[in-house]
Amino acid sequence: MTETETVTAGERPDLREQARAALWGGWPVFILHAPSSAEYRRRALAYFPRFDVLLLDGGEVVAGGAGVALCWDGEAGTLPDGYDGAVPRR
Repeated sequence: MTETETVTAGERPDLREQARAALWGGWPVFILHAPSSAEYRRRALAYFPRFDVLLLDGGEVVAGGAGVALCWDGEAGTLPDGYDGAVPRR
């Protein structure tokens, strides 16, 4: 059994190409082609690498989860409308 490890892209920038090859092919097509996704994806990876979590199994990227910091006042009515509303708000 291999050992799993959780890291961030900020901690391990050397894994960027491996993560792209392992994970981007599994994203739903609408995410890769949505206007906001295309416009902000690279910025999110550049500005928020500490929220780009990678799971390694035996040193190889096997899963990932990307996030961004979100400004929110705590009121349900002011939540952004999904990813398309959250990313540009920052």
